[in-house]
Amino acid sequence: MKKGIAALACFISFVSIASAEYKTFTHDKHTYQVFYGNDMRTWTEAYSFAAGSSIGNARGYLANVNSSHENVAILKMIKGIFASKGYLNGKGSAARDGGGASYAWLGGNDIATEGEFYWASSTNMSAVKFWTGGRGGKAVGSAYTNWGAGKFGREPDNYNSAQDAVAMAAEHWPLGGGIGSAGQWNDINQKNVIAFVIEYDILLEKNSPDTAECVTTTCRDLPAAGDRETFSAQESRTAAISQMPLLSLFCRPMRVYSECGYDASKRGWKARCFCPPRDGLFHRML
Repeated sequence: MKKGIAALACFISFVSIASAEYKTFTHDKHTYQVFYGNDMRTWTEAYSFAAGSSIGNARGYLANVNSSHENVAILKMIKGIFASKGYLNGKGSAARDGGGASYAWLGGNDIATEGEFYWASSTNMSAVKFWTGGRGGKAVGSAYTNWGAGKFGREPDNYNSAQDAVAMAAEHWPLGGGIGSAGQWNDINQKNVIAFVIEYDILLEKNSPDTAECVTTTCRDLPAAGDRETFSAQESRTAAISQMPLLSLFCRPMRVYSECGYDASKRGWKARCFCPPRDGLFHRML
């Protein structure tokens, strides 16, 4: 039985892996990744995904927007992606409780205390406070903010008492306009499944390839359930950027992930497959 499963794994390992849907850009010595399409997530899922990603020694976190220049850079990328994917006019990455417009998650949230907004870090959902007092509140100190405000209302409004996460709009909301515009922020329900922006406190070297190049890797060495390959300090790691559906019979929740690391010294990729944590059926049988 064990030999048969091992043989199956060896055969399937040569199947091409579907690439994640994301784009990378840099701004002011930081690197950003915008995930969209099949990789869209709830805010909590996006937070965990970001915290599990890294470039070299820099761990990822949902974007903290600290200036108008940074806000414009992020908007330019998400609006370009959304336009190319046909998401605008609420046709993709949309939040029904956000006026039906299209959005991307940032790291802001008031999950800990209503009306008290914090930027999340890679280790703490409430790392840096930037807003206090909810809808009628104010920025903390000199913190940059860009909440939507218009003739029909202003943000953050905690609509239906169920909005605890911050997203940047790629267009006016509601769709006809009246509250916010592209680039402004809205607090929306954190269960919305939309695009998200990861930020890294490192500038990706000019000649480094984008991790989207890791799309046809083979996974010959299946580790124990939940394991990750350890990459050196010279290597960047992006967890769970790909999945192999054909291995799903042995892995819950119906997917096996590939993890890629970029070796800066060799200018190449290496990868291995793994089941998500606590999904041990396949690996227990090997």
